Amino acid sequence: MSCLKNIAIACAMVLILLAGCQTSDDTPESTNQQEETNIQDPQIDPTDTIDTQEKPDGPWHVVSQMQFEYRNNLVAFMNHEFGIRGNTGGRDRKIYYTSNGGQSWAGSENNPGWPTAVDIVSAQSIWKCGHSKFNLSKDGGQTWQILTNPIEECRLLDFLNDQHGWAMSTSKLVVTKDGGNNWEEIIIPEAIGKIAAISLQTSQEGYLLDFDRNLYHTIDGGQSWSAQTLEMTDSDLDMMDLNYPSAAIRFMDDENGVVVMNLAGGGKSELLALHTADGGQTWEHHVLPVGLGVLYLSHDGQYITVTEPGSQGKVTLLANQAVAESRN
Repeated sequence: MSCLKNIAIACAMVLILLAGCQTSDDTPESTNQQEETNIQDPQIDPTDTIDTQEKPDGPWHVVSQMQFEYRNNLVAFMNHEFGIRGNTGGRDRKIYYTSNGGQSWAGSENNPGWPTAVDIVSAQSIWKCGHSKFNLSKDGGQTWQILTNPIEECRLLDFLNDQHGWAMSTSKLVVTKDGGNNWEEIIIPEAIGKIAAISLQTSQEGYLLDFDRNLYHTIDGGQSWSAQTLEMTDSDLDMMDLNYPSAAIRFMDDENGVVVMNLAGGGKSELLALHTADGGQTWEHHVLPVGLGVLYLSHDGQYITVTEPGSQGKVTLLANQAVAESRN
């Protein structure tokens, strides 16, 4: 009888020990989960990101749509992963950057101010201008150098690298060849109207697009310009000026180019993309499956970022594989 009692006590002790071990394993896991939930990095601004594989008629399709807590004046993606943005309703004037398609964002270490125009040359080299500031980041948006501001009310930027590029106000075009330390004005002919977009293909060759849909081309650094008018399929539509980049141009080589513009008129509006594969002799027209917005076109011409003005931070990223295929 005593032996049976001892066996029963031993079994009870084993059960207690096993229960204690189970509790010991569960408690730290629950605590860690709680700690991870409560930790919030103030530099991370998560968003609702919707990925989609639906491809409508035409070559352009929506890669993702993002909804931010604050309205953004300008968002720009280099590809489907790396992008930057600037808040207008947030807690600071930092530039935020992402390397995972907008699932999370980290803020810059210093505050370069809100951008009116940006250009992402690479995932490391990024140019930005505002109403009174001109900046360059060489580390992917983590830190920003303050440079000489060459023009008042900078609206447009386009750079070949971290040395050579154009900057544009509503009426003045300037060029730097030494990373923004010095600038020279490029005289624009009086016949050219208000500029909507600029594109620098080489150190001597570049393009201007005005709001009358005239595309100007120089091959001698701006000493002379040739012109063509981009014809619209709908004559009721005119280009819209949103006070931020409202159109975009990229010529990836001598033959292939992309133009994107906001159009409205006659109670209608559309975001139109044009593509040429013969140096601008002919253009294909494609209406994009998204509303009007502030535009950024990647250097390879394959990605368009559309920031809807006045919305609660809605941003759409579109891609065009046909542009890449046409260059192969």
